[in-house]
Amino acid sequence: MEEWLCSRDSFERFWKSVPEGSRCLLRVTGTSMQPTLRHERDCVLLKRISGKEAKIYDIVLFQRSDGSWVLHRLIGKKEF
Repeated sequence: MEEWLCSRDSFERFWKSVPEGSRCLLRVTGTSMQPTLRHERDCVLLKRISGKEAKIYDIVLFQRSDGSWVLHRLIGKKEF
């Protein structure tokens, strides 16, 4: 399994080019996950998985329709 240290600038390239199972360490920016995660203090270790593998209460990173990335706790799932 490969591990990467990603900056905000390199993250999107990482996410689109590595296979599932790869991991990336990324510094948290923003305040939506406080007090659990603190802006520019904490890092998260991201592991690329499929949406079906995500479990309720996992902290997940997803891309919004406008292209921005959001890190949040998963509180529910819809089956499609």
